[in-house]
Amino acid sequence: MAENYDFIDSLEDAMSIELTKHEYNYLFLLDVSNFSAINKVFGKILSNQILLEIELMLKINTNNCSKLFKVESDRFVILAYETSKDAAKEYCAQIISFFDTKKVTLEETELDITFNIGVSKIINNISDTIVNSEYALDKSKKLGSRNYEIYDELNSEYIDEKDALPWLNATKELVLNDQIEPYYQAIQDISTGKITKYEVLARGIIDDEIVLPKHFVKSAKKLGILSAITKTIIKKSFKYFQNKEISFSINLTERDLLEGYLNDFLKEKLTLYSIAPSRVTFEILESVVVDQNFKIISKQITQLKEMGFLIAIDDFGIENSNFNRLLEMNADIIKVDGTFVGELKENEKMSLIVKTIVDLAKSLGIKTVAEFVKDEYTYNTVKELGIDYAQGYYIGKAEPTI
Repeated sequence: MAENYDFIDSLEDAMSIELTKHEYNYLFLLDVSNFSAINKVFGKILSNQILLEIELMLKINTNNCSKLFKVESDRFVILAYETSKDAAKEYCAQIISFFDTKKVTLEETELDITFNIGVSKIINNISDTIVNSEYALDKSKKLGSRNYEIYDELNSEYIDEKDALPWLNATKELVLNDQIEPYYQAIQDISTGKITKYEVLARGIIDDEIVLPKHFVKSAKKLGILSAITKTIIKKSFKYFQNKEISFSINLTERDLLEGYLNDFLKEKLTLYSIAPSRVTFEILESVVVDQNFKIISKQITQLKEMGFLIAIDDFGIENSNFNRLLEMNADIIKVDGTFVGELKENEKMSLIVKTIVDLAKSLGIKTVAEFVKDEYTYNTVKELGIDYAQGYYIGKAEPTI
């Protein structure tokens, strides 16, 4: 039988002891797919019997070179000797295939059991090994049941996940302590050379250090507080621009467009700070255009337009957008994705893409903005291509004041 561990500390201690006795190379973390549904149907007592049956079947798939542990809830851990990633993959496939052909029987009821498996190469710190397997398990679940993933420390997804972990608490503190501040980046009218508006960008402030959005936006999304950041930016930028005549733009997320708070919130702030809605452009990522919730989003965009706000499609050109949906958004501005603009100097083909976008926009009566204008060459190129506005370090960096 597998050794049973309900607490992670005792499990780690047991594994550490086991690793001193035998040489294992990989840790397999197995999670029974959809076990919560089994629990609801059969109840806790019968569900525990099902887990015992699963355990016995897993035991058949272990040998003298592996060790099976029963851990919390519906999870198992196997320490195995497999010496390569390919061998580890074969072992995962073996377990999944075995349960495809064998059913768990309980009181004349036959159950199909499947797993998600997260695998990690064993490193000196068993705690870190388990965490790595957790990351791999989470990734396998995104692919559906009957899947496995092997943790790869060089995989950018895993690196990003680990880098983001410390930012969960930091992001919560940024919002709770009102430490999100608007910074302003100039947008120049290429035909006149004048700065005609500013994009409002969110920055976190921790001990006088500036924190870029890449560190806190994903965490805010996970915590469900992304809209709180948008509200802060709207409130503070409206207050900042109330006695100025220049226009400005603010980014809206998919969450903002779906939550239904915008109309009342904006009406209140327009009145409070005496801002004309025609001065404000809301930038919406092109990816939102192809979102499955587009009907709701489109309705919200229409309401913003009816209130007098302008709409810009941000990062245009990177998604495979539905042309009808682009027309339905009735955008006033298209911001050409920085991927194309930033590489104009290095890749001549990018000019063709940008020119196509410019021609499309002109035919629809839509203004264009080039992002990531980093130097004189890029500026002159986008000017020649017929872009209306330029934004980037060549024009100016984001600053706390205009």
